[in-house]
Amino acid sequence: MTLVMDNAISKFIIFIVGLFLAGSGSLSAMQAATDDPPNILFIAVDDLKPLIGAYGNEQIQTPQMDRLAEEGVTFLNNHTQEAVCGPSRASLLTGLRPDQTKVWRLHVQIREHNPDVVTLPQYFKKQGYITTGVGKVFDRSTVGNGYDRRSWSIPFNSNMPDYPGEYGDPFVHYQSAETKARASHYMEAAAQKGIHKKRKQKSYALDRIKPSTEMLDVSDDAYLDGLHAKRGMALLDELSAEEKPFFLAVGFKKPHLPFIAPKKYWDLYDRENIELSSWQKKSVNGPKIAYHNFGELRSYSDIRPALDDSLHLAESKQKELIHGYMAAVSYIDTQVGKLMDKLEELGLRENTIVVLW
Repeated sequence: MTLVMDNAISKFIIFIVGLFLAGSGSLSAMQAATDDPPNILFIAVDDLKPLIGAYGNEQIQTPQMDRLAEEGVTFLNNHTQEAVCGPSRASLLTGLRPDQTKVWRLHVQIREHNPDVVTLPQYFKKQGYITTGVGKVFDRSTVGNGYDRRSWSIPFNSNMPDYPGEYGDPFVHYQSAETKARASHYMEAAAQKGIHKKRKQKSYALDRIKPSTEMLDVSDDAYLDGLHAKRGMALLDELSAEEKPFFLAVGFKKPHLPFIAPKKYWDLYDRENIELSSWQKKSVNGPKIAYHNFGELRSYSDIRPALDDSLHLAESKQKELIHGYMAAVSYIDTQVGKLMDKLEELGLRENTIVVLW
């Protein structure tokens, strides 16, 4: 298994790698197993810091990812090529540095400057693998609505999961009835102003109602990442019946902002026990370039009034955000465990390389 964590905030990528090949954890065993090439389960986790047990953190509960680390290899000194999601994923998935991909920011297409580049899933496709996936693997802004059609045997965008009827579709990320009602009000207001495209109506609403956290007493499937895990498990069922080996990518969006997770994951932690950074001020005579203005965080409607001119958040808001991040990490950890359990159930564990990054 490989565990790589892509974190645009902390600006590094960390790997854990483990192999399950006929009971052997050696690369030579993989190379020798040409008659039974290994499957690949490629799990992406957005904005996951190395704050899990495998990296020495004792506060956030991540038993499933820790189990992967115990059974695999952990890489401790890996750094992202670009501290932005789309460019870092473009680099990782092509094996090219940003100076080669020319993807240095969002909304730049990988193939605009590299029309013939072979991506990681595309390489496996060329080797006879069935390649497909669900969730956030490439950043859509770098590959378009087809999510890079050349990379996948089974079209990636054919695997979008449906929300269960009991919750209904969320407003973007949110399932809160209050948030959805306010968003609907703002979208109607946008329509009355002559804004007719749904996308622009949503943007209008998000400028006015966009909480940084949400905690509801709902099942994992109420939110998109629970559905990503569910669809990933279904794809494992389907792919296990094929004669060809598979490369299956499952991309989780949390713990990226907004920090949203079912209540049971929030309940794992006591907010009063969360420790804040002891340093809460700018350094004396510190250069301005060393700081930023929390551009992404400022986009949330409950942050803008809470963030004062010194770029300082109240301690209560800091604790809420950290609590939400911890809950989101444990939520994703559970989804990873579901995928691993499905591998076991299908008898695929011994001949599957798991990559979690």
